[in-house]
Amino acid sequence: METLLNNNVMKSSYFLILLFLSLTACFSNLNKNEGCDNFIESKNYTQALSCLKSSLKENKERLLPLIKIASCYYKLEKYDSSIFYLKQRKIEYPESLTASYYVNLGGSFQKINNLDSMKKYFEIAIALDTSLFDPLFQLGYSFFEIKKYQTAIPYLRKALNKQPKNYSLILMLADSYYYNSEWEKALAIYLYLDEFGKSEKTCHLNNIGHCYYELNEIRKAKKYLIKGIKSCNHEKQIAIKNLISLYDSLNEKDSIKYYIDLGIF
Repeated sequence: METLLNNNVMKSSYFLILLFLSLTACFSNLNKNEGCDNFIESKNYTQALSCLKSSLKENKERLLPLIKIASCYYKLEKYDSSIFYLKQRKIEYPESLTASYYVNLGGSFQKINNLDSMKKYFEIAIALDTSLFDPLFQLGYSFFEIKKYQTAIPYLRKALNKQPKNYSLILMLADSYYYNSEWEKALAIYLYLDEFGKSEKTCHLNNIGHCYYELNEIRKAKKYLIKGIKSCNHEKQIAIKNLISLYDSLNEKDSIKYYIDLGIF
């Protein structure tokens, strides 16, 4: 009976020791995670990475460190490393992948100008969450920036459906139509902005005039090109060149000379 009692006491002691060690490890990990988070909050991402990578080696549960490491590398503009850890998350935790994961992955590829991969992952994000605005805008913006206006337009249109009062987006769509030589569509948007006085503020009066010129509405073209010269110094020279082209097509030599002198070419 005494032997049995001693065995039970020993078993209880082993259990308490194991419990103590387990709790100690748990609290140690909690303290380490809290320390890593403190580095992130203070924007000390280099120190945070050192802390998180240590945590990654010690813990069986690696999802949260992988997410935070990828984020830290992104903040440090080390996008290739961010992509590596995002892909590592996909390998280890495929069930964890959400729309925001693909937004982050697409955003990292956008930063290194890999637009094919950006497009692939942003479109997966959009398919998973049709309410998303940012991937649509970033797709439209990225293709606009490299002058692929025809590719940009569908994304900008979809983004505009979600934020119909976003003036930067409206202008980008109008400019995409303009540079894609879709004069009527560009003009319709520019005139919509002109109703609210936005064209003068954004120097698009010249574009309105040029659209009218391309549509062979010469009187209206002159009106807006002259307004553009008066109201927008930024595009004054462009408006003058367009007026010279307009008067040249009408063979109005005096007007051509006047605007050549005004532009001081």
